[in-house]
This record gives sequence, structure tokens and C-alpha cells, in this order.
Amino acid sequence: MSDQIEEVEIINDKQINKGGAKPKKQLSEQQLLNLKKARERAQERKTELKHLHAKSKALKEEQLKLDALEYDKLKKEEELKKLKQKELDDIVNKQLEKQQSVNEKDEAKKKKKIKKIIYEDSSDEEEVETVIVRKKKETQKETQIEKPAQTQQRQPTFNDLANMSIQNQIHKKLNEEKFNSLYAQLVGCRY
Repeated sequence: MSDQIEEVEIINDKQINKGGAKPKKQLSEQQLLNLKKARERAQERKTELKHLHAKSKALKEEQLKLDALEYDKLKKEEELKKLKQKELDDIVNKQLEKQQSVNEKDEAKKKKKIKKIIYEDSSDEEEVETVIVRKKKETQKETQIEKPAQTQQRQPTFNDLANMSIQNQIHKKLNEEKFNSLYAQLVGCRY
């Protein structure tokens, strides 16, 4: 019987070494306990990293959404500015047309004036002669044509340019305020 036990032990040794692996080293209870703790910490760290990754992904998505909302907001502001500018241009054009029509009416009224000149002769016959003379007054256009010809010879000074710039700035500011007040009245909101 001892021969059979030895053969079983030899067969068991051959089966263990057959895979080419070394036999497992026996670990103490302390080492097993340390390995168990290390595995638990690794698992906790893995779950923690998984949660952090999910949070960072959610943050990136939120940031993309915020960026998209900001882009939409900027687009709406640009469209609103374009709309305001268009309305302002329309209002200014209407005012210019009204001024031109008023100026044309005034010129037409001025042209219709007729002067009567009565000449009296101091002769013995006491003859009275009535003469109607239509005198054309110089139109504003003719005087304006002559004036630029005279001003073209003179170069504008620095003060002239500065005054023109200030006038342009004041005109622009007044137009903006008019537009804002008209727009506020139309929309019903206050700035």
C-alpha cells in the first residue's frame, strides 16, 4: 500500500507541475487580510473614478448647453440691433421726405407771389398807368449752387472740421435717443 500512496503523490506533483506554473505559496492570515483590504480600496477608488468621470461628462454637456444658449442670445441681440437700425433708418427717411415735401411746398408758395407796381405820371393829362411786373425771386437752389462754388476755393480749417464732427456726434446721439423712445413706445417696454 505504501507503493500506491507514493504513486498518487507523484501523480499529484506531476499534475501540479504539468501547467508549468510554480506551486502556490502559502500566505499567512495577515497577508490575506492585507490583500483583502487592498482589493476593497481599489474597488472604492474605481467606483470613485467612475463617478468623477460621469460628473465631468455631465459638466461638459452643461457647458455646451450654456455656450449654445449664449450663442442664441447673441444672435437675437444682433437681429434686434439690425431691426432697430432698420426702423431708425425708416423713421429718418420719412422725416427727410416730410422736410423735403414741406420745403417744396414753401418754394411753390414763394413763387406764386406777384408784385404790383403803379407808376404815376405827373403830367397834365393825369394819366394813371398800371403795370404788373412779375419778378422772380432767386430760388434757394440757385443761391446754394453759387455758394458751394465759392466755398470750394477755401479749404476748411481745423476748427470747421472739429465743429462738423461735434455736430455729427450730437445728431447721431439725438437720433439714437429718438429711436429708443419710439421703439419703447411701440414695444411698450422701458430701457
